[in-house]
Amino acid sequence: MFPDWKRWLEFTRKAAWALLLFSLPITSFPHFPGFMGLSTAVVRPLALYPLILLILLEILPSFLRRDPLPAGAGPLIAFCVAALASTAFSLVTPAFPLAGQTPLSRSLRGYLTLGMGVAFLMAAWRMSVRENSFRFAARWLLAGGFIAMLWGGLQAFRLLMGWPGYEQMNSFQRLISVRDMQLLRVNGLAFEPSWHADYLVVLIIPLLLAALATGEHPFGGERSGRWVTGGLSVLAVVNLLFTYSRGGIVVGFGVTIFLSLLELVRRRNEVKIMRSSEKAGDPHQLGRRERFLRTLIVLLVVALAVVGVSYLLSKNYYFGILVTRLNRIGNLQNYLISIGSGPRLALWQAAWGVFMDNPYLGVGLGQSGFWMWDHLPLWTFNYQSEIMETFAFSSMGYPNPKNVWVRLLAETGILGTTLFLLFVLLVVLLALRAYWQKDRRSRFLGLFGILSMAAIVVEGFSLDSFANPTLWLTSGILLGSLSMPGNAKREARQDD
Repeated sequence: MFPDWKRWLEFTRKAAWALLLFSLPITSFPHFPGFMGLSTAVVRPLALYPLILLILLEILPSFLRRDPLPAGAGPLIAFCVAALASTAFSLVTPAFPLAGQTPLSRSLRGYLTLGMGVAFLMAAWRMSVRENSFRFAARWLLAGGFIAMLWGGLQAFRLLMGWPGYEQMNSFQRLISVRDMQLLRVNGLAFEPSWHADYLVVLIIPLLLAALATGEHPFGGERSGRWVTGGLSVLAVVNLLFTYSRGGIVVGFGVTIFLSLLELVRRRNEVKIMRSSEKAGDPHQLGRRERFLRTLIVLLVVALAVVGVSYLLSKNYYFGILVTRLNRIGNLQNYLISIGSGPRLALWQAAWGVFMDNPYLGVGLGQSGFWMWDHLPLWTFNYQSEIMETFAFSSMGYPNPKNVWVRLLAETGILGTTLFLLFVLLVVLLALRAYWQKDRRSRFLGLFGILSMAAIVVEGFSLDSFANPTLWLTSGILLGSLSMPGNAKREARQDD
């Protein structure tokens, strides 16, 4: 009887982990019980349900067993302590209520969102250690991504062809989101297009690029896996382009360039080894002419892709003004205002002002919005009616910095931000160490981690929620898969 119970428990853990990864694209699920306090929250991932199950079945038992924490846990624990202390200290002299929010309610919400993020990290870490295989996580991430991109592709088809009808598609969208489907942009299964783009450039595209670069395909063998990965990559690019998310597309392009630079450095080292082998009479090395032709073909394909994408985006007003307003680039502030980035710029500057007034510990989690009004730049009052509406007495919209790094500075100060960046740096170093290994599986995981963490750092300049799972999952997966000695070898034996 006991072995059957253990087998059922293990199956439940594995199913919950798979469901968590599969459901990540659904960011604002409307069906949560009232006692969870999510009725006013925008970030409401469906993955919370399997996360709760993993907390009960895996995270809490691991604490009771006093299992060792991952290698990068020290800075993260110190950051959480600093953030909690800063938030508690801010309640000694609280701010005035704003937009129906009180300092106490925002503090509790800040604790909740940070705890939710850390719980996602802990679940990813524990299940990665337990599974001993990144391929399992990669497959379920891509399975969920395929459903989201398929739905996003249908939305893109509607934009181009006018079919299916908006009402029919939106009726399904409202089953899984608190917000209507976008009329002129693709938002997949997410709350808005920029969130769908964030999901793609932080998780899906780095995973696909790593598979293409290393030849370690999550689905199928060498040949069939290449076709599956290539097809998913095309679908991901289509989805990303039709989100018309300027930040997401720039990050996606930047991640691809970053991958090219990494591979160039690696291949340069390999070429040196090849030349030394050629001198020794090794007949299996590629000739210079074949390498030149391959490079030329790749450059030609990239050039054609850039031309095609540029033409497509130029037809969209949202992107077109990036070029038509270039005559104002001499004054960067005026240029950003003219292309519609004024509200975001104003909030960044206001949050920076909050940080400058409280540089060491910040004002506490969730508290920055109470202090931003006094730090809004003067030009905001002339140009940005959206900001004025946010801060109006009758408004129910609570202001946010719209930038996780400025928010960290404003709410946790230099101390908290330094600790969090140290944690990020440790994760990146683990990924780099894996990338420079000789075996393909380690390089696959390491390259995914490097590209994903790079995207997270850049995407943080346009997103500001600690409850966003994509911010934590990559770190948890890497810590679980890379911080345990010999994981790569065990994974190879398990998959073989």
